[in-house]
Amino acid sequence: MLQLDEHASDVGYTTRLEAGLRSFANHLRREAGLVKPEPTRPRDDRLEPGDTVLVPYLDRLISRFWADSFTRAGYPAVVLEADEKALNTGYRYASGGECLPLVSIVGGAIEKLREGGLDPARTFFFMPTSCYACNFPQFNVLAELAFRTAGLGGVKIGQINGMALAERLPQSVAARIFESNIAAGLLYKLRYRIKPYERQAGQTVEVFDRAVERVSAAIREGGDLRAALSAVVEEFRAIPRDESAGRRPRVAVLGDLYVKYSEAANQRVLDLVESQGAELVLPSMTEYAFCYYYADVRFHGDDPRHYRLLRAIESRYEKLAADLIGEQLEPDFAEGVRLMEAWRVKHFIVGETSINLGRALYYLEHGGAEAVLHLNPMFCCPGVVTASIYRKMQEDYGVPIVDLFYEGTGNPNRILIPHLAYLRGK
Repeated sequence: MLQLDEHASDVGYTTRLEAGLRSFANHLRREAGLVKPEPTRPRDDRLEPGDTVLVPYLDRLISRFWADSFTRAGYPAVVLEADEKALNTGYRYASGGECLPLVSIVGGAIEKLREGGLDPARTFFFMPTSCYACNFPQFNVLAELAFRTAGLGGVKIGQINGMALAERLPQSVAARIFESNIAAGLLYKLRYRIKPYERQAGQTVEVFDRAVERVSAAIREGGDLRAALSAVVEEFRAIPRDESAGRRPRVAVLGDLYVKYSEAANQRVLDLVESQGAELVLPSMTEYAFCYYYADVRFHGDDPRHYRLLRAIESRYEKLAADLIGEQLEPDFAEGVRLMEAWRVKHFIVGETSINLGRALYYLEHGGAEAVLHLNPMFCCPGVVTASIYRKMQEDYGVPIVDLFYEGTGNPNRILIPHLAYLRGK
């Protein structure tokens, strides 16, 4: 059965038909006793000198800074593409029910291996995962199946805990990746806070682009990252701004880790929001780490000093721009949990539902946003659960919350335009 809906696409239907025919053929071969299914277990390969690291594309900052971190440690790293070709390839080798992030990342890896002439045995697929209410922990298993089917068996796949990178990666790489997440979050906050009010159109983007290059170089060359960010902040601070008419409507962007940041996955929805006269509020990627560390302290008795140390590191960086980003300083994750419990969500489960419920409540309780944009891939279980709870939150707080789900086709962003027009007219 081929489902037809508003996300119609010739390419999408073709890849699904191909996947269906392959599944039918495999079934018939198994029924005839011609093949026996082989069990697939998680790989746990180790990164070794000389390996080329494939870095998944989350966005133009985070993924680039991750690659810089590996390069600094002596491991050549390339960032995967997240274009239509990667998506089509991913759908060809996925089973058909996976969410957009997995399909895009696996397709990008296959294309990079083929086009870059990389030796699978000397290529390390960096896909850190974590155990929470999602199929995320199974990403590497399906990647292995897809690589094999594509004739690329032997690609190294690490069993990497995204919350404990140093267990499998060099300590220097793990530390730089955490710091690069902080740096990327800070750059985004500066860009989106200042751009709506710039006097000279385009100046903020020019400063932002230079900032990306400066921070990238600091990470890649082992420079002083805090000093680089300090210089960047001064450039943003020097941009002439006009806020005499007051703040524009602030739209908080929440949702899935991949779709929230990736302009390829969300079809440049952040550009659309800005073009319609709103100010974007984007949380730092570090909220994921703090969700897990908080849970480890609360439920498993871990030493809270680790959590406090990482909070102090992030605060040290954000203080450089505290006067500019103001209310967008990262809150303590415990505050979001407290607000959830006060709102009668008592059952705290580690994962994106708790992250996004707590963050939305934080913004709404502290007047940090006039609307919430909730972005997820199609089939995202945490996204569907969160969207259902957001209906009650929208009713209680009287703030619009718009849910958008993506699967690579159609144009779901168009439904935002009347919502944004309403915000401008309030």
